[in-house]
Order: sequence, then structure tokens, then C-alpha cells
Amino acid sequence: MTKAERPRTLGWWFVLLSALGAVLIWFVFIGQYADGREIEGQCFGNVPPGAVATEDSSAYEADITFLPPGRQCTYAATDGGTITTQTGESRVPIAFLATGLGLLALVLTWAFRRRTTAMQQVLTHSALLVLGLGWATIAIYANG
Repeated sequence: MTKAERPRTLGWWFVLLSALGAVLIWFVFIGQYADGREIEGQCFGNVPPGAVATEDSSAYEADITFLPPGRQCTYAATDGGTITTQTGESRVPIAFLATGLGLLALVLTWAFRRRTTAMQQVLTHSALLVLGLGWATIAIYANG
């Protein structure tokens, strides 16, 4: 590899790093979406032990959550309290890893801006925008 080729190669690593972060955050959203589909039916089908089992859907509360990105079901317990189940805990490290990868790529692109081409900088910033849109989609779906 010649000295002239080295900057271009470095920039493509930054693009790849930021694109990986963007793809990972959308996988997190897909998991949240899968948990949130037909949420009442999923909560009804996964009643934990010790919860009041009834066919009345008012016996439990179902919510889509932002962090962890998944589903939360709250049931009345047979002893008078409540029992809460939550999905999506395994996605939290992936979401933070995706964000870290994107931010690391952004910082490295800024630090080595003279060694990267304009196209590599644009692609890195675009992937970071897609990552931010992924977080926004997760938040909107949880509040929608």
C-alpha cells in the first residue's frame, strides 16, 4: 500500500464502523417492534406463575417501552400485589454498542479529516444520521 492509498483506506474503516452502528440500532428496533406486535395477545399468552389468570384483558396492563426496547406486562398477583415482566433487556447493550460505534466513527472522522475524502466524511455522517433516526424510531414507537 502506498502512502497515497493509506488515507483512503482509513476513511473506509470509519464508514464501515458507522454503518455497522446504524445497522445494529435498526436490529434493536426490529426486536422492539416484534415484541410490541399484538401486545395484548403476547401478554395474555405469557402469564407468569403467581399472576391472576383470566380471559379479561383488563386484568393486566401492557406497554411498549423505550429502554429497554421491548414489552412490559403488569399483572395482578394472586397475593394482592402486582407482577411485572419485561422483554428487551438483552438489546440494551447492543443499542449502546451501536451508538458507541457511530460516535467513535464520527470522532475519528473529525480527527483524521485531512486523511479522509469528502465522500467518506459524508457517508460517515449519513450513517450517523441513520443511527439517530433509529433511536428516534425506537422512542416514537414506545410512545405511540
